[in-house]
Amino acid sequence: MSGECFSSGKLTNKGEKKLDIIPYLNSKIDSINLYIMLIQLNTAIDIAKEIEVHAKLFLHPAICPNISHVAIQLNMENKDLFLIEYGQYLTKDSEKENLGIFSLSDNIESSNNPRKENNDVDYYYINKDGVRISKLSFKLEGDLEELNKKSITEISTKFYGITVEEFQKINHSKLNKFHAFLCKINNKIKLKELFSYFEGKKEWEAQGYNVATHNCQDFAAEIIKILKAERIDESLKIRINEKVMLPNCIIKAFWENEEWSMTNTLGRIPIFGFFYDIVKILK
Repeated sequence: MSGECFSSGKLTNKGEKKLDIIPYLNSKIDSINLYIMLIQLNTAIDIAKEIEVHAKLFLHPAICPNISHVAIQLNMENKDLFLIEYGQYLTKDSEKENLGIFSLSDNIESSNNPRKENNDVDYYYINKDGVRISKLSFKLEGDLEELNKKSITEISTKFYGITVEEFQKINHSKLNKFHAFLCKINNKIKLKELFSYFEGKKEWEAQGYNVATHNCQDFAAEIIKILKAERIDESLKIRINEKVMLPNCIIKAFWENEEWSMTNTLGRIPIFGFFYDIVKILK
């Protein structure tokens, strides 16, 4: 989810489109990392997240909204790394009129004075605004665990302005608010082919954003469907784990792509599934 309640949209780097994407368009995507994170830290969000997590233990995830921003890291075959995400991200070309909490066409608050996001990240926008992509400063090389630490640190601090102290607070939270995991993909397409699914479609511009029904989580689910992504770590398929961690739209996208899993299927049985999952987690 991007932005605060009653947001007027977010203008990054004065709305400039700085990333030259042309040299990378023919690169193939090899795998993805999924990032689920909180990018606002305050007492109200902490309380809401705690309620959400405990409610999801007993309720279907479709009933409980996931209070998290979702972004996807594209791991390319040539070792380049990109971060792609969707939100109320504005540019110089945006139609800055009447942006609001539920959609950017609601007459709640004008975006003539949008929130400013200043960082040194260069972005490319697939359309005039909305979906944006950026390049990480290092390549997919070396120890995978060390690489994941680099990615998480750079994404949280450089891209979202989370301080080191805030990141440590998140990382040590009992709610484990920052989730990151690797997925294999079965449809290894070029970057330009991925873009073609979103190019020219107004629903993926900032104006099409809806915090309840068409947001960053739905965009990530769409990427998962297009690339036919599957979770590698089997523990992530334990029903309790996926309910607490993931929005329902992303769970559904994985469910459609992955082969039949006894762990996930048995975990979906009412009452029995809860105790089955507890046993699996304690093993």
